[in-house]
Amino acid sequence: MSIEPAPSTVTAAAADRQLGRPVAAYRPDLASSGARTALWVIAVAAALLLVVGLTTGSLVAIIVAVPFLALFGYQAISREYVRGRVQGTALHLFEYGLVKTEQDGSVAPMRYDSTTMWFRFVVHKQTNGYVTSRKFHMHLTDLVTGRVCELYGFVDGQTWSDSIRRGVFDARQPTLVQQLGEGRPLTFGPLVISPAGLEAKGKSVPWAAVRDVTVDGGLGSIDIQGKRLPWFVATTEEVPDFDIAVHLIRSGLRPGGN
Repeated sequence: MSIEPAPSTVTAAAADRQLGRPVAAYRPDLASSGARTALWVIAVAAALLLVVGLTTGSLVAIIVAVPFLALFGYQAISREYVRGRVQGTALHLFEYGLVKTEQDGSVAPMRYDSTTMWFRFVVHKQTNGYVTSRKFHMHLTDLVTGRVCELYGFVDGQTWSDSIRRGVFDARQPTLVQQLGEGRPLTFGPLVISPAGLEAKGKSVPWAAVRDVTVDGGLGSIDIQGKRLPWFVATTEEVPDFDIAVHLIRSGLRPGGN
């Protein structure tokens, strides 16, 4: 992360969309040359061992080579793919939105108060049961211009993703709460929240029957009275503005929440 001066194209786009002061900038998370070389060496060595095993009929060589080739070969290829997609890009966060610079030098400004968001995070590595790193991916759509912005592969994924989630939530949640209070149903992908209750996949349930909404990592579920299994289950990728939807449901479960 840095707050070094942004390029003129970024500051101009931020000023045009009235994004406020700069907060932080994030560069692509490019694997070190040593790590990249090590991955490719292991992948190539496993491939050679597999060839030897197939040539000589050595079952041991094949059994040893296949998992190593599958694991390290996939990691090497996927890292190179991501590296190629994010190299030359940058993510600039401002008070009221963000600007992403693309590889061709173009910029994508987004205001939090007019942005709908899908996000996901994938466990990348675990050590002794503890998550040591994650992959973060966000899909943003500008509700005014229709512009789509994909965010992934930047350093400090937890930090910038949390900042954007908080920014979108703070900017859009009050307006959506007001719309719901005025009797207007709100659609979050497959889920509809209304003053009367919830609707999803052709089913509806009144607020009085909704027992709880739980979130476990990137998965959310809604439980209703008299049912052992969740009434509705979806990932953060399926429900746009997932954080706001959860907040509205929890507010609806409190007396006077809506």
